[in-house]
Amino acid sequence: MIAARCDKKNKSLEKLSGQLVFLNVALMALERQQGGHPLWKQIHRSVQTIRATCAHTGLADLERLASDLEDLVRLIRDEAVEQSSKLLGLVRRCAEMFECGVDSARIGVPMSYEFEEVSFDLHQVLIDISLEVSSC
Repeated sequence: MIAARCDKKNKSLEKLSGQLVFLNVALMALERQQGGHPLWKQIHRSVQTIRATCAHTGLADLERLASDLEDLVRLIRDEAVEQSSKLLGLVRRCAEMFECGVDSARIGVPMSYEFEEVSFDLHQVLIDISLEVSSC
């Protein structure tokens, strides 16, 4: 039973790692200004998969971050907000936090303090976007 749970967790962490590889490649393409909005659709699907896998694996902190990131990526994908280097940098930082979170889960240690900082920054950006939209 314990071995089966461990195997399930390892498979989920491998799935997360695969999604993170895609996410990093997609972000590199966007940073080089290749791909544009069609790539944001694929990024959105990847973040949805990351969120669902985190939920399935019991990684609640990463699931919350993925949920908020999913909201931001959806806004960019739907062109409700314009893609910018600031937003792209924030998505990159979130991807890095997912990588750290997967590593932490593998070895059983808490995530770094930077996780809270990135989560706060993402919340702040979503609040700012909400205020901008409501003032229009």
